[in-house]
Amino acid sequence: MIQVTSLWLAHNGIVSIEQGTLAPLVHLRNFDINHNKIVDFPWEDLQNLTGLHLLRMDHNEMTHLPRNALSNLKDLRSLRLDNNRFTTIAEGTFDGLAFLSHLQINNNLFACTCSLDWLRAWISTTSISVLEQNSIVCESPEKLKGEVIGKFPESECKSPNVT
Repeated sequence: MIQVTSLWLAHNGIVSIEQGTLAPLVHLRNFDINHNKIVDFPWEDLQNLTGLHLLRMDHNEMTHLPRNALSNLKDLRSLRLDNNRFTTIAEGTFDGLAFLSHLQINNNLFACTCSLDWLRAWISTTSISVLEQNSIVCESPEKLKGEVIGKFPESECKSPNVT
């Protein structure tokens, strides 16, 4: 089955994917696991899927996206991570995705701390189409709950002084 180019597993009640399951699918171009119940995903498996064009992981229960999880997906054009439980996305996560044209990260549980300052600036300057920007909102802290990330003011985060 290593010649598979499209794998559609949406709406199947999938809770987990065993590590190593996807790694042999080196010809995969389209992978859709939306509307499942996945919490932990074997991100390492994506390293072999260098020809992936479409990755739909929306409407799951994922909480963690490693910074380098997408780094080998040089041909990726469309990425949907919306409607999960991500609280942050590390700066540089989308670097290297030269052909990415469509991104959805709305309806997550973003903690609007200093670590997400980069996202506000990136959304306003990227050439990638970031859809439903008004639904990319802060879940915490309480004073920012419901605020659109792309519109909230630059934070006053400063590096600590060390003496």
